[in-house]
Amino acid sequence: MKIEPTGEAERLVERLFAAIENADLDTVAAIYAPDFRIWHNHLLRELTAQESLDVLRELHRTVSEPRYEIVRRVAVPDGVFQQHVLRGRRRDGTEIAAHAALHIAVSNGQVTRAEEYLDPAQI
Repeated sequence: MKIEPTGEAERLVERLFAAIENADLDTVAAIYAPDFRIWHNHLLRELTAQESLDVLRELHRTVSEPRYEIVRRVAVPDGVFQQHVLRGRRRDGTEIAAHAALHIAVSNGQVTRAEEYLDPAQI
C-alpha cells in the first residue's frame, strides 16, 4: 500500500525511510536531531544516533535490497505512528518479512526520537 505523506512530519518520515532503503546514511544522519534516541523493545534500551546508523549499516550488510512496505502511517500530536513490513533477502537468499510498529517523534524538521517494536528473529 502506497501512503502519500500529507503533513510535514509524514513527509520527513517518508524521506527518512527512502534514505534507509537506499543506504543513504548521510541523509538519515541529517534527518536525525543531534540528540536523537531510538528505543527498541528487544534491547530494552535506547540507542544514540550513531548507534542507530551502525545498526542500519549492518542491515545493509546482511539484507539485500531492504524495502519497507508501509501498512499504516498516521500523524500523531508529536510526529507519526507507523506500521510496516521490512522485506528483503538475507545473503543466503532467504526472504525476510519483519513486521514492526514505530512511534516517531518530530520537532523542528528533524526526528528526535523513535520507539520501535519488532521481533528481531524475523530478520
